[in-house]
Amino acid sequence: MSEGAHREIIEHEHHKNQTVELMNKYMQLSQAKFMVNGNCGYVLKPDFLLSEQYDPEKPETICPSKSIVLTVEVIAGRHLSRKDKSKGIVSPVVEVEIIGLPCDCRTYRTSVVCCDGLHPMWNEHFEFNVKCPELAFLRFYVEDGDLVYPSTEPVIAQAAFPINSIRPGYRSVTLRNEHSEELELSALLLHVDIQYQNQTENAGICPAIAKAMDSLNAGNENCSSPPSSSSVMPRSVSLKNLTTAMSSGDALHSSSSTHSLRKKISSTSIKKFLNMYLKKPSNEKPS
Repeated sequence: MSEGAHREIIEHEHHKNQTVELMNKYMQLSQAKFMVNGNCGYVLKPDFLLSEQYDPEKPETICPSKSIVLTVEVIAGRHLSRKDKSKGIVSPVVEVEIIGLPCDCRTYRTSVVCCDGLHPMWNEHFEFNVKCPELAFLRFYVEDGDLVYPSTEPVIAQAAFPINSIRPGYRSVTLRNEHSEELELSALLLHVDIQYQNQTENAGICPAIAKAMDSLNAGNENCSSPPSSSSVMPRSVSLKNLTTAMSSGDALHSSSSTHSLRKKISSTSIKKFLNMYLKKPSNEKPS
């Protein structure tokens, strides 16, 4: 076989593997989208997608009250291994990616943990400004940092979730292979924080009302997920408690019913309530 033919075969295999990987990626996102309704029925498009003014390249055509700041801290992992375990211990690295509108897409990578697939520790956090969470996905892609394409397959595991169904707090993420089949015992331990951009509107309201809004929002968050061993866990996670935290931790995503409980009370709602209250006759107002 000539050198040119050999090189062409390598390039063909490289292109074929890239195509398969891309197909798997979008299949994973498609499956993640239907987590919102429990994998039944249709998922409706957001209203702004039906507007004639909508342009995916222009963030200003999207309702600004929907934008969020998503902070993801990748704390640790467990039971990460290659498909062929005879090739030795992995050196895992986690790729954290937002997939959505062009203005939202961003990717970060953790550092490589050398030769530790049993309980690698990272404690690295990443921040994403998401203009349109309704169309965005959070994807985790775990690979072996020691392996170099094309001699081996570096993929270890992956997981994808729609942004709108993500719950804040300490979460255990069950990992899957490239065909979206669950990997037994494989998981990532995360801490997720979600800040809504429209919370800055509270600055122009009376401090007493702003304080009441914060209390109500805190109450909603407490109702959305009862305290568990993972949600009350201190931020400094010891190796001793790592397995317990990842085994008993709550799932990262929630259904549409539990997600509705976490909606923040906007300043507009507070203002409407105050206007209704002020219009009442004085004898109807509570003392």
